[in-house]
Amino acid sequence: LKQLQREQPDALAQWLSDPYSASHGGESLAQLSERVAAWLAAFNSPGSTLAVTHPQVIRAVLGQLLDCPLAALQRIDVLPLAKLQLSFNGQWRVRLL
Repeated sequence: LKQLQREQPDALAQWLSDPYSASHGGESLAQLSERVAAWLAAFNSPGSTLAVTHPQVIRAVLGQLLDCPLAALQRIDVLPLAKLQLSFNGQWRVRLL
C-alpha cells in the first residue's frame, strides 16, 4: 500500500473509497466479497479448517457474516495477527479472539 500511495495515490484513494473499483489493476472489494461468499458457501459438512490470510479477506468474511454494506468494510480495522473463529450450525457465528 505504501508503494501505491507514493506512485498512484489517486488510484489507491479510489480503490479504498469505491468497493467496485479495481483501478490498481487488481481485484475490487466487491469481487473479493463474492469470492469469499462462495468459499463460505462451500462449507456444508462438519470439520475444521484453518485459514491464514490478510486483513482484506477478514473484512470480507465479516461483511458476509454480518450482512454489511461493502462500503462499511473499510471501516473495520484488522490488526496484524488478528484471529477470529467461525462456526456454522445453520447460520454462521463469529467469535473474535
